[in-house]
Amino acid sequence: MDSLRGEMRREELKVPFLGTRTGPHEDLVRLLARLGRWAEAFEAAQRGRARGLLDLMANQRLRLRGADLEELGRELEEARDAIAALYRDLHRDGGRTPQERADILRKMADRQERERKLWEEIKAKSPLWAALQPVHPPRLEEIVSGLPQGSAVVELFSSPREVYVFLLTPEGLARALALDLPRSTVVGWVALTRAWEGQMGSGVDVFLEEVYRWLFAPLLSSLKGGERLYLVPHGPFHYLPLQAAYRKEEGGRVYLCDEFRVTFLPSSPVLGHLKTRTGGAPTGPLLAIANPTGDLVHSAQEARAIASLFGGGRLLLGAEATRDNVLALAPRHTFLHFACHSHVDVENPMASFLALADAPLRAHEVFYEMEDLQDCRLVALSACDSATARPHRADELMSLATAFLYAGAPVVLSTQWPVDDLSTSLLMARFYQGVLSGREPAQALHEAQQYLRGLTAEEVLRYCQELEGQVHDEKEKALVRWSRAQVRALAWDFAQARREGKEALQALGLLDRPRFSAWLENLAAAPMRPKDYGRRIYAHPYYWAGFILVGRG
Repeated sequence: MDSLRGEMRREELKVPFLGTRTGPHEDLVRLLARLGRWAEAFEAAQRGRARGLLDLMANQRLRLRGADLEELGRELEEARDAIAALYRDLHRDGGRTPQERADILRKMADRQERERKLWEEIKAKSPLWAALQPVHPPRLEEIVSGLPQGSAVVELFSSPREVYVFLLTPEGLARALALDLPRSTVVGWVALTRAWEGQMGSGVDVFLEEVYRWLFAPLLSSLKGGERLYLVPHGPFHYLPLQAAYRKEEGGRVYLCDEFRVTFLPSSPVLGHLKTRTGGAPTGPLLAIANPTGDLVHSAQEARAIASLFGGGRLLLGAEATRDNVLALAPRHTFLHFACHSHVDVENPMASFLALADAPLRAHEVFYEMEDLQDCRLVALSACDSATARPHRADELMSLATAFLYAGAPVVLSTQWPVDDLSTSLLMARFYQGVLSGREPAQALHEAQQYLRGLTAEEVLRYCQELEGQVHDEKEKALVRWSRAQVRALAWDFAQARREGKEALQALGLLDRPRFSAWLENLAAAPMRPKDYGRRIYAHPYYWAGFILVGRG
């Protein structure tokens, strides 16, 4: 099965194939865990993943630089094509005689030996390329050797009946656990997370304490507070805000992201590849793409505010934010900021896209057309669900975020679920302030999330009033008033929220839309409670925990 993976070239064939053939790997992980052979169990779990990102990196373009490496790359491709052809010949219809099978197997062995020698030669000259090869997955010791000091990796492997947790440090495999945690329980947690948006950020979140107790509490004795913690989800864990798992102590909750600088990875071997990408200078030119569809007023203001922090920048607002403009300008900039809608294609994640003014920018176009982001330091996808895709049964998460990693970005700030427009603009401005002051992205994100968690309704209303004074278009003013009404609702001033919201929706021509009319009806039926403009309206994880860093961090 692993050999077939290496011979496949098309992702649309590879991921479904591997997604239906993980049972043997799950059984092997379970057996090795029960025997206490944890290092082997970890490597078996690695093989059990479809490893979609690495496969794409390796098989779609080799990225070998220099004439000698290009020639070696061509020879390697020829050797692999010959192996694939011999495999097809071996299994062609009509069968083979024993002598014919023996001849073909001998030729395959010769080609495989040739492939191995070529790979070793290229590996010595281009370790970056070698790290991406799925046919030769890195062993545990190779993976941990790429971990920076003061960092750790928590990698999860989900099976129908158990969850396996592997804690890696630069010294090796520090802890490994087999948890009697059925996949159905994790799927239930995901359903609770997805209900948050419909409940205006007031939905149940106490299950996150259970997530912490199961996954992270057993590891605390092996971790040091303040360390960089890389999380590698698997299966339904991709959909959970693991960074918002928490424990209680006197004074309130302590979230995982309060204890560690949390960053996500598509898979642990990817880290060794990202480590070789140094990124750009601490500061550099900004390209900000905002509000291409014309219905995200706060995103345009968000982009202008961020550009002012850079002392200027190239802004593509509204109709200027075209696909061709983005593809042409992106390689010239150190920071890329997208404030727009996105769409996730659950059946074909590579068709997921960012909604631009004239045409979608799809994940596969980022993979194959946006080639020169080696000077990029950060990509921010201030868009809905930009980190989320459908994880196949044993697949890594293929998403817009991983597409930008492949294109050359060392780290991507993205979102796990549809995010609130107003709270996003507030968080993003604070995040960039931290990055430009010299903080690492993981630290800057944590501080921005803390800032957002502490904002009161009164402070957010003040921001809305300032924003309304800065916009001149009547539609944009009405959108700001709509946001202001939502803030009043979060402060439990339901009567005033309903009045302002109705006026804003009427001005926007949205009053008859079911979503908005239902919002007004819910306010009218809401139980009376004292209005509280001192309330921290964005404290619920719905508003801040959806933002994650994917990559080096």
